[in-house]
Amino acid sequence: MNVDLTYLCGVLEAELAVGQTLVANLEALKKAIVAWDIERLLREIEARQPAIDELVLLETQRNEILRNLDEGARQGGLRGLIASMSGDSPERQRLAELREKNRCAFTMLHAAERNLIGLMENLLAHIHEALAPLTAAGVPLYGETGAARSVDVGAALIHSKA
Repeated sequence: MNVDLTYLCGVLEAELAVGQTLVANLEALKKAIVAWDIERLLREIEARQPAIDELVLLETQRNEILRNLDEGARQGGLRGLIASMSGDSPERQRLAELREKNRCAFTMLHAAERNLIGLMENLLAHIHEALAPLTAAGVPLYGETGAARSVDVGAALIHSKA
């Protein structure tokens, strides 16, 4: 395996490790949200950023390696590089295996992010539903002229809802 392909495999393996770290981080975020543990949530959010920064750096390195390799890689990325290699080469098999592992890991990461966003939206809907009675007046409020006044949030809390 030439030096560029060895380095590319190392970058792909590092991307896979970061992807797995981000999946674990999303699970920890979900647990912190469900447990209403704000300190843990903030720690997990802070822990996420270096992994994302590392992933951006690794992606830049991977793209630079692919640009420096051959025409197939420049036009088709990693898939193009793999397609341009001979079918029985161990390099092709190793790169194809790493590409598939990364695809699976980042598909899982994307699905976990969607699930976490869904969880947060669900919790937010429940919070809004639980707080709705506090923001609406139980009885119409009338001014001195007998005309109905608009109800503000503060009035709802004052008039039999607090």
